[in-house]
Amino acid sequence: MGNVESLRDPVRVWLTGWGAPLGTECEDPGPPPSLEETLALALRVAHEDGQLALVMPVVLWKRRDDVNFDDLVERALKDGEGRTLGFFLQMTDALSGKRLFDRYLPALMAEQPGRVCFHNRDYDSVHERVLLDLHTPEVARHWGFEMNLPLDSFASHFRKFTKSAA
Repeated sequence: MGNVESLRDPVRVWLTGWGAPLGTECEDPGPPPSLEETLALALRVAHEDGQLALVMPVVLWKRRDDVNFDDLVERALKDGEGRTLGFFLQMTDALSGKRLFDRYLPALMAEQPGRVCFHNRDYDSVHERVLLDLHTPEVARHWGFEMNLPLDSFASHFRKFTKSAA
């Protein structure tokens, strides 16, 4: 499928269909691809869409019994999004208080290069760099990411939409 910009609206609609708490006001893109393909596409879009990034742990948790994780890992690695998936799996484990995804992490960690900004942009100003330093969750740092999405934001979304206390 196309670039991230053209994927954003369809992926949001499809993820909503799979249980993501996302507001979507766009045309129906048609029937969704498989859950695994939708999640793999969402890994790419999450770099550009903070709201989608915040709900990825929610969807992974809600659909944990439905996802073929071997297929999802294969797709993520093929797309160069292995560490993105690793980050979201480990974040889901941290928020849920469970360790459901440990077995997938070593294969995903093998892809990890140096530290990069999760949001696919440069943060040039001193103020922006301070925000990254303050807001990057430790789980994100572990996967080589910096981001301006604090752990509290992930935790509040997870609690609100899964009715689960971590």
